Amino acid sequence: MKKSLFAPVGMLVLFAASSCRKDLGHFPQQNPLTSDYQVAECHATEYDEWLGYAHYPFKKTYDHSGHTVVGIDCGFEDDRSYLTFQQSFYKSYTVSQKGQMVYLIKKTLSPGGGHDTAVWLTLNGAGRPLSLKSDTSLIYDLLDYWPPQYLIQNYVYKDNRIIAVNNILNEPHHGNPTDSIKYDQYGNCIAFNGNTWSYDYARTAKQQFYYEGLTGPDEPFYLLIYLGYFPEISSPTNLLISYTDYQPHTVSNHQFDRQGRLISYDDGNGHVTVNWK
Repeated sequence: MKKSLFAPVGMLVLFAASSCRKDLGHFPQQNPLTSDYQVAECHATEYDEWLGYAHYPFKKTYDHSGHTVVGIDCGFEDDRSYLTFQQSFYKSYTVSQKGQMVYLIKKTLSPGGGHDTAVWLTLNGAGRPLSLKSDTSLIYDLLDYWPPQYLIQNYVYKDNRIIAVNNILNEPHHGNPTDSIKYDQYGNCIAFNGNTWSYDYARTAKQQFYYEGLTGPDEPFYLLIYLGYFPEISSPTNLLISYTDYQPHTVSNHQFDRQGRLISYDDGNGHVTVNWK
């Protein structure tokens, strides 16, 4: 996804419709790395010609049981050239959970070596993200700092829904900007970091996943959405029909499988297909 046009919103696991949703919805809360409601990958045709190949914002890999996530390939900054994007912005990580810690480990080290862990995620007692530390391999902007810095994100909740992302750069003169998240009365995310979304309140679906709308630089937050940690963001109650970043975009032609899961749609820039686990 472009950093200037982040696409979730990785919209995983839609909840059944409710008049006013203040919790995580109809489905029981599960560990997203082993959940029954996972998106394994999506294909965004908007970037295929630009990048020179079929573009997948993320693709997960699973263990021998086919149930537990053990790896993820993901890309940010996909408005770059094909070669630059492939060499610098598309990442491959092994995913490992140990108790309340989740680690994303680089499959390939950068020239010159360095540590192999890119992301340290701490979960709270309910298994929800509490804080995350990420290095420059995930966040390209941090390469401007020397020595290399870490970005720390803290996640703020109310009624068991995330309401803010607090970014702290490990550098004494950097501010601590907080990006607030707003919802409508039905539990749909309607605003975050300068972007807005609108919905068809007459239509709901069982499960959805959209790749549209959030603005960077919040790569760690988006990565957690890809992994399924924020279903209240990624799973709206109603069908998304438009979003605005630098300009308005229309979302249409929603298609669903027999289980009621969103499997494709048009976003005004191209076609998106969604593959569920």
